[in-house]
Amino acid sequence: MATVIFYRNESPDQVVRKELTQIYPPEGETLNFEIFNAEDVMNPVLRTTKFSRHGTCNYVWISELSRYYYVRSKSRTNGVLVWHLEEDVRMSVLSAHPERWECITARQEDDYNVYLQDGEMPALAYTKVATLKFPAGLTTDTCILMTVG
Repeated sequence: MATVIFYRNESPDQVVRKELTQIYPPEGETLNFEIFNAEDVMNPVLRTTKFSRHGTCNYVWISELSRYYYVRSKSRTNGVLVWHLEEDVRMSVLSAHPERWECITARQEDDYNVYLQDGEMPALAYTKVATLKFPAGLTTDTCILMTVG
């Protein structure tokens, strides 16, 4: 048996920290489900005969697996409610403590970092050659090479 909390998720799939509204159970209560296909932690299947408030639920937390899941489909057969789930890796893993991570953010929606290569942002690369004459001249064994950028 698994302890499950049911939510209504209003956020798109790609958002890390979801806007969740707890549907069931009320705070302090627990609801136990039987997990089928438990060997596939990414896509488990829940079954129960006792749960009736499933209409608006589209997201669940399974405490025994310490993971969040999208509800991808629900069906009822002979009084048994079956939930097919898909793990939300972003919420399960990435939202744990991102402030403790040391990383470089290579993509950003509003701004970009010109020092990071980004295949999604078109950039021009060209060479500009300029010859400048020094007023006092140079000796024959002097070479100046300058690169910018």
